[in-house]
Amino acid sequence: MQRNKFLHLFFALIVGLLLSACSLTEEDRENVDLMREEVDKVMQERAEYKAEVDELKNQILNLESELENKSKSEEETREKLEVALQSLEERILELEKNVRDISLGKALKDEKKVTSSSLYYKGKKEYSEKNFRQALLTFKLLVEKYPQSSLLDDAHYWIGETYFELKDYEKAIVEFDLIRKNFPKGTAIAGALYKEALSFKELGKKEEAQILLKTVVEQFPDSPTATKAKKELSVELLVR
Repeated sequence: MQRNKFLHLFFALIVGLLLSACSLTEEDRENVDLMREEVDKVMQERAEYKAEVDELKNQILNLESELENKSKSEEETREKLEVALQSLEERILELEKNVRDISLGKALKDEKKVTSSSLYYKGKKEYSEKNFRQALLTFKLLVEKYPQSSLLDDAHYWIGETYFELKDYEKAIVEFDLIRKNFPKGTAIAGALYKEALSFKELGKKEEAQILLKTVVEQFPDSPTATKAKKELSVELLVR
């Protein structure tokens, strides 16, 4: 603001000098012309600077608008993905239920009366044929339909084995650990501890694996599973 005032006063001074140009020498007139040109140049530069500043302000506003729109777009995309994933999970659960119902219906048709034993041996057969997904559904159906069955700990064991074959080691650990907690005197306990150890090993958790392997050796020293556990422990020592 002060610079504008100064320029206007300076220009007024020059105009005054021009009006009295008749009393000026030729050299004075040339100096006045030079000063007028300088003022014109300064005014032009000021206009150019103002235009540049206005352009920069517009660019900043445009960038802020683009960022705001992008943020809104990303949020909308994230919300759509979450909705889609939730819908997909619900569909998967529905499909699993349908497959279980189909499995039960087929067993009823084939055997007229479904028992925990028939489902157990059906699951074992599917497992031996490497039809792991179907075996998993069959063993889960046994657990769901016959929660009081004497084969319950064995069913959980084979669910764990099936998850292990599918390389879903975390779910395998959950099943094997369930046997350790709920069926400590069952027939599947030694195998469950051993395979739980191997599952931890696959996840890179060697300390947990070693604890479980030592437990197998201490609690079931004369079992074939203890022999396998000792071998695993010796391999771990050699690796170290």
